[in-house]
Parts: sequence; structure tokens; C-alpha cells
Amino acid sequence: MSDEIQSHTSRRSVRFLPDAGHFAIVDTVPTRPDGSFWPSIVALVSDESARGAGLVVLNTLALQDGDLCRIQVGLLPALRARVCHRTDVVAGVVRIGLEYLD
Repeated sequence: MSDEIQSHTSRRSVRFLPDAGHFAIVDTVPTRPDGSFWPSIVALVSDESARGAGLVVLNTLALQDGDLCRIQVGLLPALRARVCHRTDVVAGVVRIGLEYLD
């Protein structure tokens, strides 16, 4: 079985399934004066690409469409990102798509 996820025609890069147990941490402040990274949200990674990631999080009001943040996926360095979409999965669970800006 391939780790590649079916690509949607509007996508600019191929999506891949994350490694087992992959998670991300998110700092809702995109840029801090001292460059520090203070994550306040932990999320499961549902898919990854070179240009972004899909996350599954417990319901939060912090990450809305268009919001900027910093995200660290797995062992990658923290990157600035923008929330592209937000979809309710079930009560209390949200799927969030992020586009890397760095």
C-alpha cells in the first residue's frame, strides 16, 4: 500500500500519510520578538506535504481561517503557517489545514 494520498486537482503538492504517532505542536503567536516558540496546542497529523499539513485537534477557537501561527510537525523545525481551512469532524473535534509560509 502506498503512503501517498490521492491528490486533488487543485493541490500544488502531493499529500502523504504521516509516520505512525506523528504529532504537531502549534504556537498561536506567529512571531515573537525574541524568536521563541511557545506551543499551546497539540494535534495529530492527518496528512503532510512539502507545502503544509492537515491536523486533527480538540475543538479550539484559536485557529480560525486565515490565522497565522507557528507549527512544529514531528522533528521538523518550527515554521510560520496560515490556516487554510477548518472543518468540524464531530462534536469537539476539528480538522485544520495549514499552509507553510517559511
